[in-house]
Amino acid sequence: LMGNLTQFEWIKIVEPFTYDLLKDVDVLIIGQPTTALTSDELNALKKWFSEGNKVLWVAGDSDYGAGSDSQFAANSILEAIGSKLRIDYSSVYDDVVNAGKYYRVVGTISPDKGAEAVAEGVTKGVLFHGPAPLAWVDTEGNWHNLTASKPDNVFRIAWTSENGYVADNSPPTSMAYVNEIANKIRSKYVLLAV
Repeated sequence: LMGNLTQFEWIKIVEPFTYDLLKDVDVLIIGQPTTALTSDELNALKKWFSEGNKVLWVAGDSDYGAGSDSQFAANSILEAIGSKLRIDYSSVYDDVVNAGKYYRVVGTISPDKGAEAVAEGVTKGVLFHGPAPLAWVDTEGNWHNLTASKPDNVFRIAWTSENGYVADNSPPTSMAYVNEIANKIRSKYVLLAV
């Protein structure tokens, strides 16, 4: 990104961050965190994000190997900022529409109504290497399949093909896709949402 989007001023944050470090940042990309943020970092992030006019991109991983560490870390960030979105504790595969392997899923950009602008000019699929399906949580903390339903103000952007399937590789077990895993259901699954 940094090499392609040279019109922006980039800051690479490698140390624990504070609100003062974030306050002038407009877009924060947290790509596949491997350890959870500290409570001080989560509070700084929440304060920064709550000011509005900010973009936060949080990426996770599948539950393969140590991927669940990334899922926990990403979900703690999403919870801290009040997002309903979650990365489910599972993996999503597609053995038909992929980049040579079932875990290299090629997602289709097909946004929900209201988010069509993100698909402008997109003519090809997008690679998701070792993704997890996305889910959402309600006010009581119950997890839901994001493919089947979505809360207000959430827009599903990228999907597997109809040949997608969810698998459980390592603990903890899936929170939203237990039925899909048990019954080996092939369907479209959400890979990216806002």
